[in-house]
Amino acid sequence: MKNNTYTKKLTAYSALTTGLLSLGNSIEAQIIYTDLDPDLFFNATEEPWIDISPLDLNNDGISDFSLILSNQYTSAPAYEDDSRIALIINGYNSNKVAGSLQTNTFAFSTYYGSFITAMCDAHVASALNTGDLISPSLDFEKNNVAWQYSWGGVCDFDGGWDDTGDKYAGLKMIVEGENYYGWVRMNLHIGSFGISELIIKDYAYQSAPNTPIPAGATNSCDTPSPLGVTAITSNSAKIKWLPVEGAAKYLLRYRKAGTSGWINKTIPAPNMSKTIAGLDCNANYIYQIKCICTDGSISAFSNLQSFTTAACRIGDMNSDSALYINIYPNPAQNNLFIDADGFNSDKLKIDVYNIIGESIKTIVIENADQIQLDISDMQNGMYTINISDEQQSISQKFVKQ
Repeated sequence: MKNNTYTKKLTAYSALTTGLLSLGNSIEAQIIYTDLDPDLFFNATEEPWIDISPLDLNNDGISDFSLILSNQYTSAPAYEDDSRIALIINGYNSNKVAGSLQTNTFAFSTYYGSFITAMCDAHVASALNTGDLISPSLDFEKNNVAWQYSWGGVCDFDGGWDDTGDKYAGLKMIVEGENYYGWVRMNLHIGSFGISELIIKDYAYQSAPNTPIPAGATNSCDTPSPLGVTAITSNSAKIKWLPVEGAAKYLLRYRKAGTSGWINKTIPAPNMSKTIAGLDCNANYIYQIKCICTDGSISAFSNLQSFTTAACRIGDMNSDSALYINIYPNPAQNNLFIDADGFNSDKLKIDVYNIIGESIKTIVIENADQIQLDISDMQNGMYTINISDEQQSISQKFVKQ
């Protein structure tokens, strides 16, 4: 079962949400996700040329934010800033939106022909991409312009929203003095003659206070379950995990215990393991795994896991004893599967030789600990397979029948 909570209406799940919030940090963080079906569509093409949509992020019946789409034009002078098309995102009460302060300096002429220099500034809501982390480190403000064109261009602002596809606004909601982080996904299009269209698609927030959330995360993508570490040597180890349904790729991060810098590896699905090398001998390492699914959703990281590399020995760094391959089935008819461990590089070269040493097949692979080799076009007989990176190699014989 998926670890996400869905809803199709703005007012649903308020009782569940209130219960989760009351538990605070005593529960495991869960992302509460709201899918708007159908999407909310605004165009502000009729008087009063403005559409306002309240956003109840935690579905408790109280509006937390407002999304304002404005197509207002007047005959006022440009510097009065009465004419504009804009997307405005405001927080009610103490709620805020992630962005940054932008300042424009402009000059305009007065009725008497003189010029006046003025400044126009606003806190501009940032258009976040999928996976961008919404956390306390961002700059949050209550009143925000996401995109604005003012008559004459004197107070134009853009947080990266116009015609850039689906983007996310980072949200900070305050409930009973605690900060809850979330996002809303929108698509903004500014057409001819200033006609603007806004689509609001979905939103989500972390149920545990002070917990960051990646933009677009819904927990519809399950967190990978670690299966442990095998083939541990003094300088390498193979980390394994269970597959996640709908996985596009996995993100593995690891570091030596007591250090702060993570080393990140990306492993394309359907691979379910990764051999990491270049480790220190007789050292403790910690690691976590998360998944990015084909629908763009991102799981949380798995719980911290640990392992210890083998004891230090003279020659470990230059010894082939760390290398390991397992070939199966052997004999084989159509496909040969190869498990490879201990190489220092993610890029491996595979050479197949016949019994007299002639090269029959060569392939190069990356980021794969399990290799599938098509041998259906090869004649029956005995062959040698050699796997190598730029520093090391290992060989093994197999039979094609």
